[in-house]
Amino acid sequence: MTKILCHTFIGLLTLGISGCVNSSQSDKPSAWPEKVMSFDENRFVGVYENQGATDPESDQSEHSNQLFDYLANDGQFKGRRGKYVAIAYSPDQETLEITLLDKSRRRMDFIALKKNNNYTFTEGTIRIKGRNYIGGNVGGGFEWFDFKLSKNSSDGLLGEDSRRGAALLFYFLPIAGERTDWLLWPRAGQ
Repeated sequence: MTKILCHTFIGLLTLGISGCVNSSQSDKPSAWPEKVMSFDENRFVGVYENQGATDPESDQSEHSNQLFDYLANDGQFKGRRGKYVAIAYSPDQETLEITLLDKSRRRMDFIALKKNNNYTFTEGTIRIKGRNYIGGNVGGGFEWFDFKLSKNSSDGLLGEDSRRGAALLFYFLPIAGERTDWLLWPRAGQ
């Protein structure tokens, strides 16, 4: 009996230590417009398509490609309702005002991001960083995200979405992973 318990313990310990690690990194597709370095935050002001293009070589099924969802980053995926996203700054230039618009350009939703609290602007890039809890019936863990939004040479927006995560599958088996995906949002036509 002691031998069976010892082998069971060693088997579970080995399984728990072994875990699983996954990494998926992608470069920006070469056919996409180039990133434009601009230190003027007002270059981001405008109306953009909410539906973004994703890298065709990337499997991005678990994340939305909606601009509003990336900027809101609340896991609600509200952006699937909207057609456009308007980006503006408050008069004091300290708040990024994001408005989700329908196809008639009527306001559907709104978020306000405070500079140096919800986002930073460095090296010509709007950067949103944070951590989300991932939990459910089969385990729990955390996901750290780093979303960078830049202007591109066709006057649209280029997004780089980097995520790292660690969790316990069945609250026992450690798993970890990281991925980087690219997204493209064109400026909306008039």
